[in-house]
Amino acid sequence: MVHLPGVRAVATLFHKFDANNYYTEGAQVYSSPQKELIGVVTSGIPSPTLGKNIAMGYVKSGFHKKGTEVDIDVRNRMRKAIVSPMPFIKPNYWRG
Repeated sequence: MVHLPGVRAVATLFHKFDANNYYTEGAQVYSSPQKELIGVVTSGIPSPTLGKNIAMGYVKSGFHKKGTEVDIDVRNRMRKAIVSPMPFIKPNYWRG
């Protein structure tokens, strides 16, 4: 994981606008306007249920809020993403 000194890392999910590429393990996450390194992607995969690509990773506290726009470095190209809470969809099972 990318070293983020003095900051608690939080797990989050990203979904992206670009359907042709997906985020891979180790991709670095940057704050959208400032281009500050804020985290790393731990896994990414296309989601057949959502019809888009999703990823999970760690970001600095404060950047984990729903709707935060971030940029993810995928093969030396910055791709836009939006932070979303887990899970992406409401589960349809009964919790007792």
